[in-house]
Amino acid sequence: MLHFLKGEDADFGLYYVVVHLILKLGTTDAWVRGPSAVFAVASVGAAGWCGVRWRGWSTGLIAAVLLAVNPFWLYYAQEARGYALALFAALLSTTALLGALRRPDRRSLQLYAGATALLLFASLFAILYVAAQAAVVAARRLARRLAPAWLVAVGVAMPLMAWMVLVERGQLSWIRRPAAGALPTVVARVEGGWPALIAVLAAAAWACRRRSAPIGDVWLVTDPEPATTPLPAGWADAALRPSPARRFGRIQVVLWSP
Repeated sequence: MLHFLKGEDADFGLYYVVVHLILKLGTTDAWVRGPSAVFAVASVGAAGWCGVRWRGWSTGLIAAVLLAVNPFWLYYAQEARGYALALFAALLSTTALLGALRRPDRRSLQLYAGATALLLFASLFAILYVAAQAAVVAARRLARRLAPAWLVAVGVAMPLMAWMVLVERGQLSWIRRPAAGALPTVVARVEGGWPALIAVLAAAAWACRRRSAPIGDVWLVTDPEPATTPLPAGWADAALRPSPARRFGRIQVVLWSP
């Protein structure tokens, strides 16, 4: 297992550990794809939970439905790859973030740090997702609250990051740099097509129509869509050097109110 991860998809290491254990129970397609299906179903529930914590039951229901019917997500949810686990971990991280911002006690910060560390091991490129969370938090001048959790999460994943950057950079060398004109198409594909994108934007505008959430949380951060790194940041990073932008399953959309 360790020999494999040294040269193949180390950024999805946690997923392969899970599959390695599952394959001891069976090696049919059902067993191989089973973990992805389970994490995909769990992600729909996590998207709803995240929406509820952010804006109430109506927003949670919309987030869950949008994810459950998204053709792009349904395609990757059936692949024997780590995308479903990465999205599930991203949703847990965002939900824990909302809790930590609402009540920044030790337990909430520990939950957020743990969920974020899990996310980084599920997909190392999700460091861009965590950076997007940090940017939103910093914009509200409360980054100091979350700094300990970020230090713990990044510190735990640092050995894997160092390996990918310093030792096994060849794992990324095959990815081509994206063209600027591809960005609109990528956004539409992630949402399941242009009509679906319009529906998502309309739902986001509706969710952000008020300055404060029903439960009094002024943090306007949500994560209702199927991906794992912030789209603009991922594209900008890929334009400078080889990155995962060509593999659209690793793109995250973060919607937040100005």
